[in-house]
Amino acid sequence: MLHLWDILVTSNKKRVAFGFQEEIMLNRLFTEHPASVGESYFQHMGAALGFTANMALATIACLVHAFLPFLFVKTGSGIINKLHDRMVLNRDRRAPDLRGVAKADAA
Repeated sequence: MLHLWDILVTSNKKRVAFGFQEEIMLNRLFTEHPASVGESYFQHMGAALGFTANMALATIACLVHAFLPFLFVKTGSGIINKLHDRMVLNRDRRAPDLRGVAKADAA
């Protein structure tokens, strides 16, 4: 069985024997999804960590609100709405393709 460590720390001899397929597969595991939303691996990591921080704040606000309902009345739902806007409505970082829009506006 091939372990992750064997793939990451391989000698040149093993690389020739395996033909880089494992390295390509491992690279794709880390980059395919970020690329699908127009981000590099590290850009995607930063965005995901930003979501984590905001969700943690929303969790704390909701926890306090559960016991003291007069505090953080709209904080949790406000954070969730902002996260929804960032993730669902404005997810793709790639520039929008405006070529078809210009033709439609001219007609």
